Amino acid sequence: MFQTLLKYASTGTGMAAPPDPSLLRRRMVLDAIAEESKALRARLGVEDQNRLDQHLSGLHQLQNQLVAAGTPHMTGTIVDPDKAYPNRGADGSITRMRGQAFSDLLVFAMAGDLTRVFSYAFTGAACHGGYSDCGLAASSFHEDYGHRTSSKGVQAATEGFNTGVKFAMSCLADTLTRMKNTPDGAGNLLDNSVVYTTSCVSESQTHGGTDFPVLVSGKASGKLKGNTHVRLVGESVSRVGLTLLTAMGSNATSWGMGDSAATTGIPELLA
Repeated sequence: MFQTLLKYASTGTGMAAPPDPSLLRRRMVLDAIAEESKALRARLGVEDQNRLDQHLSGLHQLQNQLVAAGTPHMTGTIVDPDKAYPNRGADGSITRMRGQAFSDLLVFAMAGDLTRVFSYAFTGAACHGGYSDCGLAASSFHEDYGHRTSSKGVQAATEGFNTGVKFAMSCLADTLTRMKNTPDGAGNLLDNSVVYTTSCVSESQTHGGTDFPVLVSGKASGKLKGNTHVRLVGESVSRVGLTLLTAMGSNATSWGMGDSAATTGIPELLA
């Protein structure tokens, strides 16, 4: 990921990295096809003209994507994870430094408008990796602490689980803090974003869903209030998703599937 983003960083001379020659060639080919298609259109019937117009519309979208890809945004200095976090651990390890390295790259990409959408899975569902970075045993966090099967007993496992949850949330805080500290327009990147965070279950021992945890961070450019706690009893958590769609300007009237579908949002969250 670092090597991919490196071409969008400042070169130190005030110049962006040069465009990819292969992208320029592809754009030239699309330009030629578009011009020939316009000449062909005059010789076609109405039905074939409609088909051709659909193809040209697709070509236009592809051209726009190539223009965006061929015009790098300079976003300043990028953090090299090998230099900043040499002790982050091997691939697949769960360490705070690895999370910080990823957060640096993620915020760099968003600050340059290379992306405004991301998905960050701290661990996979039912993770059997170890949380030794926060002082726990290098064993299955899911089994020993989530299901309280540690040989040290239930109380020790419960305390360890609490430690692990705090560790995961600290890693989330690292990402959010970086976003908050990154200027964006008249505010900062976090103010102008919305980060939806949740878990695969609400209660680890039973895999229960009661009081399912959802954290919404950021104010979506002033569309969300922030600093608000809402507890929904007997309601679908999909109401949160529908609320966020509304904040982003969607006209959707429902969100979710089957029994989990929601048709009303949460007005308390909207500014």
